[in-house]
Amino acid sequence: NLSPEEVLKKLNVKLTRESSTNLFVTAFYAIFDNSKKEVRYGNGGHLPVLYMPVGKKGIFLDVEDGAPLGLIEGEYSGRRINYSSGDIFVFYTDGITEAMNSRHDMYGKERLAEVVYRNRKLDPKELLSAIEKDVRRFEPKSTQHDDMTIITLKIV
Repeated sequence: NLSPEEVLKKLNVKLTRESSTNLFVTAFYAIFDNSKKEVRYGNGGHLPVLYMPVGKKGIFLDVEDGAPLGLIEGEYSGRRINYSSGDIFVFYTDGITEAMNSRHDMYGKERLAEVVYRNRKLDPKELLSAIEKDVRRFEPKSTQHDDMTIITLKIV
């Protein structure tokens, strides 16, 4: 029964007080309520999730307060939005948006939003494949320097 921002705050307090290694973690925490067609979310220092409503360009879901978990105790804020059938959510790590080509250009959030928009009619698995192929085309000769994780979700 806790909100995403309350969960993140409690987890952060636990990690901050119990960690002796000065390591931290980022997290985007979302609760989907299909009966209300609503998602509540909070962010602990992670990249904002890409939300693409049907027929519209992408919106990056972010919040005002939300440091990485385990660094310092602080406040976390949350938001909620309503979603509809056909809407898309893309969760991703910085290895995607920070992928670099041989000219040292980064892939970026805008390019991610564009490839999702162009392929929005695909099912989630095909959309994931389209994103992966686009990132690989962008950096064909460069070495991958970070993990690349993507989760695609399409509301039915």
